Amino acid sequence: MNVTNCRQYLTCSDCISGDPYYCGWCPDSNTCTQGQECSSTSFSKNPNQCPVLVSVTPNAGAMQGGTKTIISLSNVGRNAAIQCQFGTTLVNVDSWNSDGTITCTSPAGSNTASLLITSSGQPLTNQLPFRYYDCTASCQTCFNNLMPDCGFCVASSQCVPSVACDPAYYYSSAVSFTCPRIDSTSPKLGQSTGGYSLLLNGAGFIPKQYTCGFFGNDGTAFAVIPAVYLSSNLINCTAAPDVSPYDGEMTVNLSISTGNNNYGLVSSTEYYVYNCSAAGSFCTSCIDGISPCVMCLDSYTCQDSTTSTCQSSMVNSTQCPGLISLSPSSGNLGGGTTIVVTSTYFFSDSKRQNLYSCVFDGNIYPATYVNETTITCTSPPSSVAPYSANFVVLYQGQPYTGNSLTFDYYNCSSFTICSACTERSECHYCSGTCQYQSCSSADQEILLCPSISSIDPPYGGLTGREIQVNGPIFQSSGNYFCNFTNNQGVSTFTPATYVSKTAIQCFAPNNTAGFISLVIYDGNVIY
Repeated sequence: MNVTNCRQYLTCSDCISGDPYYCGWCPDSNTCTQGQECSSTSFSKNPNQCPVLVSVTPNAGAMQGGTKTIISLSNVGRNAAIQCQFGTTLVNVDSWNSDGTITCTSPAGSNTASLLITSSGQPLTNQLPFRYYDCTASCQTCFNNLMPDCGFCVASSQCVPSVACDPAYYYSSAVSFTCPRIDSTSPKLGQSTGGYSLLLNGAGFIPKQYTCGFFGNDGTAFAVIPAVYLSSNLINCTAAPDVSPYDGEMTVNLSISTGNNNYGLVSSTEYYVYNCSAAGSFCTSCIDGISPCVMCLDSYTCQDSTTSTCQSSMVNSTQCPGLISLSPSSGNLGGGTTIVVTSTYFFSDSKRQNLYSCVFDGNIYPATYVNETTITCTSPPSSVAPYSANFVVLYQGQPYTGNSLTFDYYNCSSFTICSACTERSECHYCSGTCQYQSCSSADQEILLCPSISSIDPPYGGLTGREIQVNGPIFQSSGNYFCNFTNNQGVSTFTPATYVSKTAIQCFAPNNTAGFISLVIYDGNVIY
């Protein structure tokens, strides 16, 4: 008598391999049975006829669930009490379809879950991956093949799965729905004080409550104001006063969103706001080529041309004054250098001549009017050198030009070579030392530095020989030496003999082939 308990085997593969003589798989009940317990046409001991999960369409769905999936199976009984398992969640079969497939609705989930078919809570088939996606997206990116169960819900102005929206407000295809968008504003620019009407031209608007969000250059919202729906392509907003920091003009990002989603962007555009008075006397900031701001020459202030009573004004930024040069453009770190400042123009009338000032690295100093293109300033001292100070001109305490120049500080005592010292007008070469103060006696100061103009002969053999060094000025009282340095860096000093004001002689030592550098010394003075 057969006493085999086939039902102890829970899967098809265990069933057929556990007791292949008596037990087999019965698809009618999806259980392991003996032959007499299953119809002869279904009973199988063939491992190739075990239940198989063939495919799932679609193989992805929204995280909120609700995706209808069509699942193709093989060797699964139609009348069997089976369930679909997404990850760890079991759901009942919605229906058996005429083509032998089943329909299951995905539950909520995340990431990628394993999908399989179970029977009585036990795994029946192999697993297939099912990917969950997030519908959160803008309207324009809501409709795509990677998120087939996402659509745009006009009730909430959000991209959501179909289960999260009233069907009357749900659109699953861009073909049947125009996403709300702003194409332009009228006017395209306005005063930063706000309060005027802004018409938003676009498409896809529906009769519901909108808000207008105003965002500054840094992306921060400085106002959210209710909007009025006018038509499917027109919404009206009242321009908000701009309270964000800026220098007179700025571009504002303007967005519309639904009343219950104030900061959820539906669509956005830009419009330009201006504040002529905030530009002050900064001409290039005033005349930006966009706003109606002009530079009034009567008061040298930025004004709105639509309301200005100015008699004469600049309307083109190329007319704005600009700094041309500083002469000299450098001075000793002790300060006191008189600087001639050249610009395209300065106001010549007596009421304005004394309204200019010079700025060195943010520190303001008086300026003296000279003529229509020139003023003078005195450089302040600097604690360090070499150093480059930023230089600008102010008019009535405001920037006068759109550009700046550089004034370089040097330290006379840092120059050891005569020519480097004397080419600075404020430096004096005194007995081999470069200094800012005048020399103690006139005969100590070298006004014209000697230099080498030629060597005779300019070349020679490897053995030493007498050479003549020619230059513009030598003194009979000079204590001259010639320093010869070969290409290995070895230096040799030899005394020199005064010949004339334009020549001295010295002995070139033995040396190897190659170029030799020559430096002339007069005591500790380097020429």
